[in-house]
Amino acid sequence: MAKLNTIDLEIQFVDVLGEMVQAYQEIYVVKMKKVRDRVISNRNYMEGLTEVFGELKKAYAHEIKDKKKSVNERIFSLLNKKDKPVAVLLSAKRKLSGDINHKVFGEFCSYLDDNPDADVVIVGSIGKELYLQRGYTRQYRYFDLSEDQVSIQDLRPVLEYISDYEQTMIFYGKYSSLVTQKQMRSDLRGHKEIENIKEDDRDRKYFLFEPTLEELLVFFETQIFASLFKQTAHESYLAQIGSRIQALQAATSNIDNRKTYLSHESRKLMKRRRNKKQLQNLAGMRLWTR
Repeated sequence: MAKLNTIDLEIQFVDVLGEMVQAYQEIYVVKMKKVRDRVISNRNYMEGLTEVFGELKKAYAHEIKDKKKSVNERIFSLLNKKDKPVAVLLSAKRKLSGDINHKVFGEFCSYLDDNPDADVVIVGSIGKELYLQRGYTRQYRYFDLSEDQVSIQDLRPVLEYISDYEQTMIFYGKYSSLVTQKQMRSDLRGHKEIENIKEDDRDRKYFLFEPTLEELLVFFETQIFASLFKQTAHESYLAQIGSRIQALQAATSNIDNRKTYLSHESRKLMKRRRNKKQLQNLAGMRLWTR
């Protein structure tokens, strides 16, 4: 009897838990509808800006070479920046974010292992937790940001810190579909475009710049860089929502399976109790017959 009561209580708990999960799932579906169209509509535009940024830096690198300057000179930036990379991990702030954070963190770790001199920046408590669990001893800078409705003002502390670096590698999740979120890495300063410039570059493109190439580069490294980082933060948030919806769907499936199992066990116990009563009744009838 006690076990049957325990099962009944667990069924009630599972029912309440299922309703909560269903409510959270509906909330995140509404949020996805609000965020997805805005992020995807801006995606192609921002990716185009990133390519233009890379072409500008590549053109400036060619200009340095044309003036017979040393290849080792600072050609990646016109501003005074640290001559080292910074790796920025964008992660979730809340639990139940699915596996996208683990996939992004795996990509992040691969980069850190290949670049031991890179400084580390972590955004989001999940990323910080994974970093500490991994056992890294490298110092890191941590920022805790709101995931929803991120503005340039919200990102300003991170932007002010990473703007001092010549190479900025961002690690984040990217939404492809409701069932697919991919881990991504992006060099927001277009550094990869100028890593392997050859002396005899037959594919070199020539541009006319207005006002000047230098002024355009400074504008991209200040104003446009902030917009690119904001778009990346929104991409990360959209991927987090998609991953959470998947995690909640999996939780709903597990809850349904558990409820089915408990109902089956409850029926078995009730049947066993009825059989026991029938046996007791039969035993009583035999006793009176005697």
